[in-house]
Amino acid sequence: MATAPRRGIKPKIKPPKKHGPAISVEETWSTLSQNIKEILNHNAANLSFEENHRYAYHLVLYKNGDILYRGMKKIVAENLDRLAKEEIISAFPTTGTGDPMQRSQENELLLKALKSVWDDHTSNMAKLGQILKYMDRIYTKPAEVPETWEAGLQLFLKHIICPPIKDHLLTAILNQIQYEREGYTINRSAVKGCVEVLLSLDSDDNALTAFETFINSNDKCSEFISLFIDDHLKRGLKGKTDEEVDVVLDKTITVFRYLTEKDVFERYYKNHLAKRLIQAKSVSDDAERGMLAKLKIECGYQFTQKLEGMFHDIKISADTMKSYKEHLAKSIPSLSIDLSVIVMTSTFWPSHSSSPCNLPQQLLDTIKPFEEFYLSQHSGRRLTWQLSLGNVDVRVAFKSKKHDLNVTTFAAVILLLFEDLKDDDFLTYEDIQQATSIDHADLQRQLQSLACAKYKVLRKHPPGRDVQSSDAFSFNSAFTAPLQKLKISTVSSKVESGEELKETRDRIDEERRHQTEACIVRIMKDRKHMSHNDLVNEVTRLLASRFQPNPLIIKKRIEGLIERDYLERAEDRKSYNYLA
Repeated sequence: MATAPRRGIKPKIKPPKKHGPAISVEETWSTLSQNIKEILNHNAANLSFEENHRYAYHLVLYKNGDILYRGMKKIVAENLDRLAKEEIISAFPTTGTGDPMQRSQENELLLKALKSVWDDHTSNMAKLGQILKYMDRIYTKPAEVPETWEAGLQLFLKHIICPPIKDHLLTAILNQIQYEREGYTINRSAVKGCVEVLLSLDSDDNALTAFETFINSNDKCSEFISLFIDDHLKRGLKGKTDEEVDVVLDKTITVFRYLTEKDVFERYYKNHLAKRLIQAKSVSDDAERGMLAKLKIECGYQFTQKLEGMFHDIKISADTMKSYKEHLAKSIPSLSIDLSVIVMTSTFWPSHSSSPCNLPQQLLDTIKPFEEFYLSQHSGRRLTWQLSLGNVDVRVAFKSKKHDLNVTTFAAVILLLFEDLKDDDFLTYEDIQQATSIDHADLQRQLQSLACAKYKVLRKHPPGRDVQSSDAFSFNSAFTAPLQKLKISTVSSKVESGEELKETRDRIDEERRHQTEACIVRIMKDRKHMSHNDLVNEVTRLLASRFQPNPLIIKKRIEGLIERDYLERAEDRKSYNYLA
């Protein structure tokens, strides 16, 4: 039976529900921040992923994403500062001079420390990224801030790849490369791991800038990169598949891309390539041409034009020697010495300051027929012998047995001076210098290779590692070695000395002056009239693929062209006209 509502009683109206978090922001962040610290300290085994994800979710849901984001960054930054102090700075090398092996081991410890901190950091950021997925999806884009992973990369750059760590790191990497070039054994994986860390950071604009600064902060970076390629193309790629070779070359190009002084690299690369081609040291001709193709893609045809010319000379020289041997077979009795010649086009190959050398008659008799043959085939050309680049295979009779020695041309000329001497006779340094006319610097290096290095086919009096002008030398008839064929390399530094570096820099500066003037003339010939600022900006843009020109240098070159009547100042004194 239905009942009617009673009159006079008003129904109760419930108050509206309060909107806002059903949680305490302070308590939630306090708990989550403590858990983040535990994750960074590798104590996450007893933590609940779902619980931490929920904490982060609630903070973002109730408009407290900024608290979560800034708090996360602060905790990560503090952890990186701690790791930098405890793991990396404590591993800084302490040995400034002394045993290279000890210094190499200290460098290795620093590189391993950085890689360890990087592995720890990336592992932590991956875990935090899982917990903070909702924040990355909802908060970061509207707030215009990087997501968790990218923020972690930026923090690593700011707190780890920064002075003084960056400076020590650069020095350690370059020193390790230099030690290996000097013949010491290093831990390549430590260097590789550290470089890969730096390359991993180039996904971020700030990281790219930092890596570019890192690469170019050392004056010898172009030389070291060229030496790295040289080492791989001579021996490092042996036994690798085409795909593995391509991977190595691609990684090299990635680093090369960050060089600002590509013209400096070109000069070193040309020198190293020339030595590989002359000495037939390349592991793979395909790898050489593959590297050349990659450089052409990066820098254009003009960058590789002379390098390709060097390869062409090698091919033409092989054809020339085939024709010469056919000519000898028809017209001249067999010579006592077999000759192989590479004819190098002077505009393609690096210029060499050739030391004088008095060749013995038997060598003069060998090269004269080739000169006559070649000049008869190519009228108007002139041959200049680069004896410092040659090598000789010579059979030397010692008491125990005969050995086939491969030595430089200079070394062979020196050895021939001892051919008719008795075992107890000797020649002074001055005797050898007067007989050969070899410059003192080259002569000391050659004698050091023959009397002070691994294979001592000459004796130095008094014994020692360095050659002095007061020394004397005799033939070491008691020399023995297990191998029949021996290569005696010239003692030299793989990296340029201070004097050589200055000479290289002077040549590069001169080339840059010519390139800058040529660029200015091309632009003005096309535009006819330009303001000073527009001209400087255009020159800078066009030359940036080779080097970063200084505006003051551009201004000087403009003034030089005005003096030589290529350009003139316009009436406003702020622009220039081209003079045909």
